[in-house]
Amino acid sequence: MEVTDLLDGRSRLLLANTLPAEDVDRFENGELVDSTGVCFPIESNTQTEVVVHNQPSGTIPSLGLAEMWDDDYLRNGDEVPEPDLSQVGYAMAEAFIDVYYAVDDGLVPFQANLTSREAETLVGNQWGRVLTASLR
Repeated sequence: MEVTDLLDGRSRLLLANTLPAEDVDRFENGELVDSTGVCFPIESNTQTEVVVHNQPSGTIPSLGLAEMWDDDYLRNGDEVPEPDLSQVGYAMAEAFIDVYYAVDDGLVPFQANLTSREAETLVGNQWGRVLTASLR
């Protein structure tokens, strides 16, 4: 790995290995951890180079083995972001599917092709909540 200070608060790193084409900008907004354990925010990456933001002190990445972390990677203890479910009920209504949401931390087994009564029983039993949605 070769490191060049771009003298504008960023550094360019030439990679020893070529990344697959589908990994271009995969690490954008992720981080690079250099051989000394210092983290640098990644601005962009190609198959052969990475541009990172230097530390506020001006420190640039050290030579040696480095790790790049995708910004989508979750580490132990990180919370999984909640999905946007605002349009799910509307989209599924065309197929006569009722959608139930839960904020319980427990795991609920998947049950395919339930009748309204079975769904009501499953939701009530698994989450211990009163069913307030209308059933078809």
